[in-house]
This record gives sequence, C-alpha cells and structure tokens, in this order.
Amino acid sequence: MQENSLLDSTIELEHIENEDFKVKFRSNAINDITITLSSQDFKEGIAEKLLAASVAYCTGIFLLSLLKKVRVKATALKLIADASLGRGEHGLGVVNNIKLRIQIEVPAEDVHLLKRCEKILQKYGCLIGRSLENGIKVNYIFEEKRSAPKNIYSNVPEDMGRDGDNI
Repeated sequence: MQENSLLDSTIELEHIENEDFKVKFRSNAINDITITLSSQDFKEGIAEKLLAASVAYCTGIFLLSLLKKVRVKATALKLIADASLGRGEHGLGVVNNIKLRIQIEVPAEDVHLLKRCEKILQKYGCLIGRSLENGIKVNYIFEEKRSAPKNIYSNVPEDMGRDGDNI
C-alpha cells in the first residue's frame, strides 16, 4: 500500500497476442474482459471508452448512494459518457473532456430530493471524476525480465561446427 493510501485497487492486464489483452479485475463484482482489437477499433478509441465507462460507473454508483441516503428510489437510470479527444502539449492524443449525460427517473414527489443530490454530485463528483480533475499521477515502473537469447545454431546438426567449417 502506498503512503497516504486508503485502499489500493489492482488490476492485471495481460498481453495475449497481437494487440489483444485480458483485463483481470481480481473481483467478484466484475468479470474479467478480453479486448480484441482491429485497425478499426483503434480509430474508435477503446482506451477512451474504458476511461469513460469508469467515470460513468463511478458517478452512477455515487448518485445511487446519495439517493439511498435521502430514501429516493430511481425508477430508471442511464449514464452516457462521451470522451472527447484532442492533442496534448507534445502533440500526442489525450482525452480533453468527458461529457456525462445522466438520464434519471424518480417519483414526482421526490424531484426536490433529486435536485439536492444533483448539487452534491456537481460539487464533489465521484472518486474517478475527482481524481481526473486533480490530475492523477501515473508512476511507470518497469519490471524487466530477460528471456534467454535465441540460439541461432539450434537447428545446426551437432557434427557441424558452429562456424560452418565442416560444410
């Protein structure tokens, strides 16, 4: 656990082949997923979709917890996240903005309570939203493993010298 950390959350991303990866969440609440890419998928932005999904889920669960505190049950809830891409200071792609539309239905008599929850959500945001706004620091730690060098002579018969002098 890192210093000043309340809880560490770890996922594992394992390369399968080509540009395909398996995301292992290590959780009973979410199934592992396999991401299989094609050249078209790169244009659609899989990583941005995963980020947008994190913001949407986090916001949705936070909103539901706020509603529960004021004893309001949403009869319908849908969150739609649109991630906008742009270029960062080095000309590399970045997510500039995530527009999150929250479509919610509550009983008419509870709309005033929903408005209170909206204000809290607008002021504090959810964990992922707050973290993005604060500029999450990513620490890249390489744990290099070196595989054995390829033996270029592995297919050369034993009676043939390595320098080919017995040819």
